[in-house]
Amino acid sequence: MKKTLYKASSAIATLSLLASSFTGLAAADLTGTAGNDTTGADSHNEAEIKVEQSTFVDQSNQGQVVNKIDLNVNTGGNEANKNTGEGHVETGDILTGVGVSTSLNRNVADLESCGGCELDLWASNNKTGYDSKNEAEIEVVSTKVLEQQNKAEIKNFISQDLNTGDNEANKNTGMGTVSTGSVVSVSLVANSANKNIASVGGGNGSSDPTLTAVNDTTGADSKNEAEIEVTLSDWVVQSNWADIFNDADVYVNTGGNEANKNTGEGHVETGDIDTGIGFDTEANANFLAYDGCCDVELAVGNEKTGADSDNEAEAELETVNTIFQGNCTEEYGLGDNLFGLFGGRPGGQHHRNCGVLNLVYGDLNTGDNEANKNTADGIDSGDVEAAVEVNTQENENVLGSSLMDWPDIEWGELPEDGGFWWLFFGFSA
Repeated sequence: MKKTLYKASSAIATLSLLASSFTGLAAADLTGTAGNDTTGADSHNEAEIKVEQSTFVDQSNQGQVVNKIDLNVNTGGNEANKNTGEGHVETGDILTGVGVSTSLNRNVADLESCGGCELDLWASNNKTGYDSKNEAEIEVVSTKVLEQQNKAEIKNFISQDLNTGDNEANKNTGMGTVSTGSVVSVSLVANSANKNIASVGGGNGSSDPTLTAVNDTTGADSKNEAEIEVTLSDWVVQSNWADIFNDADVYVNTGGNEANKNTGEGHVETGDIDTGIGFDTEANANFLAYDGCCDVELAVGNEKTGADSDNEAEAELETVNTIFQGNCTEEYGLGDNLFGLFGGRPGGQHHRNCGVLNLVYGDLNTGDNEANKNTADGIDSGDVEAAVEVNTQENENVLGSSLMDWPDIEWGELPEDGGFWWLFFGFSA
């Protein structure tokens, strides 16, 4: 009896979506003039401009992804025993591919620094009267607050149980032969999580601010004040928290075959095993292009002041820049339920910490074959080739005048036998 099980192949792809947000904000140009011109004797005059600009941007993402893939493929476990003629078992090949690609949590913001650079402010008292009291005042408060936060929990389970072995061809009057197929398996996991990109300043605005406070030709015994007060502040917070767990278990067997007690030849020939596992994880990156506040031109003066007059010309500028960039700054997860869905996880309390945990386990076997008590015996076991590649890039803060690109995930070349896998996902080796 001859049993032939034909080639089996399987490919599974899991693609997780990207949660992202983008904002682009630009402040309007600000031009203001506060002035008292040609005031009368004994008069009391005030000219005042007060502007408050506040911008608050809060971008936050929270992503939870669980990918669980169980792949069981079997062409083995066959029997061709106690036949009058030949007992022959030939199993087909197994070719599998499992791919998990997860990309989530991205914030992009583009803001002008310090309220923008287009400020043209003028406070003046011009030709004030005798014994007059004059005030010209401009007050501007501009505040920008940008907060970008990401939280990600990713859990990938890949389990492959591939078997072309455990066949029997025993106690036949003719030959007893077992020939198992080969196994090629590929498991790829790519995680890209938590990226904050912000441009504050970035060349916005075409001119520098101009602040002018002047008292010109004041009257005798007059009291004159020309005042400009500007407060510009930026507050930038970028933070990431990622807990990523990759677990790949691969069990491959072409062995465990028997060809015993046959009148003719007892022969076992097992197929090869070629397997590869790749983890590529990139998590937690903050990129901030910050040009700071603009240069400021100040002009303050008292000109042609009267006898016994009291004159003040004042311009005050205050800038405050506060930047926080942090990764793994929290000591808690998004919830234990996520990691309790499948009976918890190894690694102790890793699920309460921010980090990356990669676990790879493989059990590859072409041995444990028997060809005993035949008139002629022979065993040819197949080769085993296994490759494991783990690449982790985590926690990066970049502060500069230009943004940096976060590199895309790229996989190295796979064996030619896995070429179908690249075509399946639109890649090219």
